[in-house]
Amino acid sequence: MQSKKNFFLLCTFVFAVLLFSAPGVCRETVADSEPEHGQKLTAGRLFRSAFSDDTDPAEQKMILKEVIEKHGDSRWADDALWALGRLAEIEGRRAEAVLWYRRLTEEFSHPALEPFTESLQFYQTSALPRILHIVDAAGVRYKYDRGELLAFNPLPYVVHKHLGLTYRQMRYYGLAEREYRKAYRNLPDVDLLRNTIQTRIDMLQRLQGTAFSKEIQ
Repeated sequence: MQSKKNFFLLCTFVFAVLLFSAPGVCRETVADSEPEHGQKLTAGRLFRSAFSDDTDPAEQKMILKEVIEKHGDSRWADDALWALGRLAEIEGRRAEAVLWYRRLTEEFSHPALEPFTESLQFYQTSALPRILHIVDAAGVRYKYDRGELLAFNPLPYVVHKHLGLTYRQMRYYGLAEREYRKAYRNLPDVDLLRNTIQTRIDMLQRLQGTAFSKEIQ
């Protein structure tokens, strides 16, 4: 009887060893470990690698484009689009900035940045933190919608505003007005911000009227 019991325990032990050593059985979380040779980087790691100290500007842009092309359905794709637009904006390449920002607004209905992106220096020097500060001061950063607490996301507003400004500088007044109207729709109830955008919309309407008058003379 004792021998049968020992045999049963031995079989159970062998079965357990085979089960947990079999392929596909998760024994520990390895999502945050370094990738093995030849294994592709995840979208998050690929994005972070673009901002490592040893990455030069040309390589940085190539990496960000790779995030968009190979991980377009990940939560890092909108970060990559914004980053490319922001970098072009900083470097004074207006047409390229418009390209990336337009893709961001067209391909993502609710774009949002990851905490890592918000920790980067070129985010801290953008308009995004300043807008959040204004909204916080007005006490309207959070609101309830159908019983759910939602936080204001400044990204759509800031991107549409930048597009409006760029189109205004390029004298595409109709496009500029359209972008400013989209920026207005993405604002919370803050008079300072809404009045600023409304003033620019009114100015663009006058400019379009003046341009139309000159055309028919």
